[in-house]
Amino acid sequence: RGKIPLLLAVEAGNQSMVRELLSSQTADQLKAQSANGDSALHLAARRRDIDMVRILIDYGASVDQQNGEGQTALHIAAAGGDEVLVKYFYGVRASASITDNQDRTPMHLAAENGHANVIELLVDKFKASIFERTKDGSTLMHIASLNGHADTAMMLFKKGVYLHMPNKDGARSIHTAARYGHVGIINTLLQKGEKVDVTTNDNYTALHIAVESGKPLVVETLLGYGADVHIQGGKLRETALHIAARIKDGEKCALMLLKSGAGPNITTDDGQTPVHVAAKYGNLQTLLLLLDDGGDPMFKNKHAETPLHLACRGCRPDVVKHLIYYIKTQRGDEVAKQYVNEVNDNNETALHCACTVTKEEVETPNADREVVRLLLENGADVTILTKHAHETCFHYLAVAGNNDVLLEMISHMSTTDIQKALNKQSAIGWTPLLIASHKGHTEFVNNLLTNHARVDVFDNEGRSALHLAAERGFLQVCDLLLSHKAFINSKSRVGRTALHLAAMNGFTHLVKFLIKDHGAVIDILTLKKQTPLHLAAGAGQIEVCRLLLELGANIDATDDLGQKPIHAAAQNNFSEVTQLFLQQHPSLVMATTKDGNTCAHIAAAQGSVTVIEELMKFDRQGVITARNKLTDATPLQIAAEGGHAEVVKALVRAGASCTDENKAGYTAVHLAAKNGHGQVLEVLRASNSLRISSKKLGVTALHVAAYFGQADTVRELLAYIPGTVKSDPPNGASLVPALGNESGMTPLHLAAFSGNENVVRLLLNSAGVQVDAATHENGYNCMHLACYGGHTTVVGLLLSRSAELLESQDKHGRRGLHIAATHGHYQMVEVLLGQGAEINATDKNGWTPLHYASRAGYLDVVKLLTESGASPKSETNLGAAPIWFAASEGHNDVLEYLLTKEHDTHTLMEDRRFVFNLMVCSKNHNNRPMEEFVLVSPAPVDTAAKLSNILITLSNKEKERAKDLIAAGKHCEYMATELLALAAGSESAGRILTATDRRNIEFLDVLIENEQKEVIAHTVVQRYLQ
Repeated sequence: RGKIPLLLAVEAGNQSMVRELLSSQTADQLKAQSANGDSALHLAARRRDIDMVRILIDYGASVDQQNGEGQTALHIAAAGGDEVLVKYFYGVRASASITDNQDRTPMHLAAENGHANVIELLVDKFKASIFERTKDGSTLMHIASLNGHADTAMMLFKKGVYLHMPNKDGARSIHTAARYGHVGIINTLLQKGEKVDVTTNDNYTALHIAVESGKPLVVETLLGYGADVHIQGGKLRETALHIAARIKDGEKCALMLLKSGAGPNITTDDGQTPVHVAAKYGNLQTLLLLLDDGGDPMFKNKHAETPLHLACRGCRPDVVKHLIYYIKTQRGDEVAKQYVNEVNDNNETALHCACTVTKEEVETPNADREVVRLLLENGADVTILTKHAHETCFHYLAVAGNNDVLLEMISHMSTTDIQKALNKQSAIGWTPLLIASHKGHTEFVNNLLTNHARVDVFDNEGRSALHLAAERGFLQVCDLLLSHKAFINSKSRVGRTALHLAAMNGFTHLVKFLIKDHGAVIDILTLKKQTPLHLAAGAGQIEVCRLLLELGANIDATDDLGQKPIHAAAQNNFSEVTQLFLQQHPSLVMATTKDGNTCAHIAAAQGSVTVIEELMKFDRQGVITARNKLTDATPLQIAAEGGHAEVVKALVRAGASCTDENKAGYTAVHLAAKNGHGQVLEVLRASNSLRISSKKLGVTALHVAAYFGQADTVRELLAYIPGTVKSDPPNGASLVPALGNESGMTPLHLAAFSGNENVVRLLLNSAGVQVDAATHENGYNCMHLACYGGHTTVVGLLLSRSAELLESQDKHGRRGLHIAATHGHYQMVEVLLGQGAEINATDKNGWTPLHYASRAGYLDVVKLLTESGASPKSETNLGAAPIWFAASEGHNDVLEYLLTKEHDTHTLMEDRRFVFNLMVCSKNHNNRPMEEFVLVSPAPVDTAAKLSNILITLSNKEKERAKDLIAAGKHCEYMATELLALAAGSESAGRILTATDRRNIEFLDVLIENEQKEVIAHTVVQRYLQ
């Protein structure tokens, strides 16, 4: 029995034997436990043997020793209501605060068993707290209520235990008593002032809980105390009547609730009435009570479902029968028919719901058939379609695969109607046959075919029932379909046959069946020219691949991307399939796709170590030296670029060259650095290849990592490559196309250009790095390149290292401000001006930043420079102002802005190139720039007249634009005429016509000199002349 002699002696009550046994090895014996963890003291307490307890305590037994349940002897005495023993334990200072494994003290156990006197002892003698609570927050009052001890509850109340104290769920003692049917406790609690409608955290009252637990006597008691029957609780906010409708044998509670005024049509949050609930759970007696009390069987919930929908979905034939009978007797046959065909939000009828029931869900034999029979006999329409999927009840039935219901439905229909129903297509083109084939319901499919379901119907993707059955591996269904003349080689829209689908999903027996028994074409092609072998290989179906090869499938078949089956296997990391193909055709190792990749390239890109190793077993040298026909990339480079360290390790170990460059000039090291693959670089470090400089690009891996902002990689590489390393002239393409053939760049130049501040910081703190180091071709320092890229944070870092960089010049005399203005970096220009950059500084050609911004057409930068004090009149070494470049490049917005600033109208008019460019800008913008030029000039009428003549004269030289120049000249002459007429209105014409220009020639002579006939012919001039 697993007990030592001492435990057996205690159980037998043999005191003398106990004393004799304890004369030696006392401590060990007293600690010994039985199988359930009881010590000798626990066993004595269970026997209520106080004399034995005294002996054991006298011999040194620990009074607070816990058994397997975590209980002391005091727990056992308290639970058994043994007052004598409890008093004794008080005398030997037992602890009343120790909790067992369920967090219960002796006090809890006394309350649980209704021992009020023991509770008083524990409170008075042991000073145990009457307010102790369990893990779930229950008080002693909860525990007494749970176990129906009214006297104990009364005593606890007198001792001051709070009546209204809830546990963690918000449940009070009244809720606990209601759950377990303790009417006496409830009476006691209510008499002592507890509220009858108090709720838990879920808003359930004691009435809800009593109904849920099926306690009609408690329900009657609570109703007697005036419980509110309309309170709604729980997530769905259900009343007590909803709960009565839900539970089995709830009719007694339901009747009491109805008699107390509960509403049979009150709804939950989802719109369910008690009638819905009773129908759903098949509680017929409750349903009949509800209907007798005015419950509405036609009421719809929030999904527009009637109780009939729910009863059919739950397969409740008795409920269905009574609901229809009730409507018939109350409203007539026509309304009953309408009721049967009512639809929910998705346009589903009760028949749709009945057809969702599977055979496994049927609780009573033939209940499913009975429900459908009742519906059909009462006018159910089998042709009604759902809202979105456009499915009939037959589509739903095909999903469930309920053959009995199918036979029942067919028995109520004519042959023509059966054929129409069975071949009706849903929104995606599926008929019941397609659905049943997809689900693998063999017997159901057989019945459909027997009743003339067509095998040649295709869904929206061009798939037939055969495709869907083959895709899921249902051989028997496929056999049935083929025996009913399904076409074995029919293709879906993407060109897949049943064989393709069976092969890619690994159904070997089905593949063999389709080819050998039904003559499926073994190498039939999809639209992408893939054979079944391609798809099987791509899905890693090795047994299917082996079978197809045995049956003569073409191992060299290529799809429209030039991929053979072996490429598909490599693409998806299926090394065993790759091995299978190579054993048959070793030369496939070097087979290439249209994009120039061998299997090794594909495997490297996917990180497939096992495939790479398999390939190398057949041709190691071929694998490590293979080049992509288009990019010149090796498998090592592709693996490095993808960060596949294990593949890189395998290839390097096999002898792959780390110095080979692809067409763009990247080695494996460069590609790993570009993408920040530290693990790959760690592998390549062992081959001493980190310092390699690209012959084509002229840069090291450190340059590449700095340019692409890979801070961690830069940190690693600085341990092997000095931060001062300079680039060589590129031999072909450049790493940075914008910088062309620039050489002499340090990693800091490239980091500054791309703007990664973390990399810049790293490099600035690297030994020997100089911030003012210049490149060879253009003399750029890192400041210039940061300005080129518009990276203000980087510029801040650089200027904090050397303020002299602000005015440093490249070989063309350009400073950072020139470069920032050239590229339109507004914020950069702002920062540089804020740092004190010279705003009108000129380069070797006399260009200021404003010249560069005007030529590039950056209006916001032009405005910023001008408003910050840049001179719009400053001229280059060739005498061109910023406005000249704005006109030259056709930047109309910049041109119009600069026209409002200071400029020399006379000088600009003397420049025939400017005049021509002004005309071009005006032509595209409705003459606005030209009008602005005239109107802002010191003497608009004079300017218009002279500009008109200049434009007409230019038309003789610029033959291609002669027409536009003449039109512009005429427009200027028109402006001169209008301006003179306006001016003569406020001043006499004489004062204007006799005014002189800067050459001291009167305006009338100017008009004659510039052949302004229209102006001279104006009445104002003619009146003056007369």
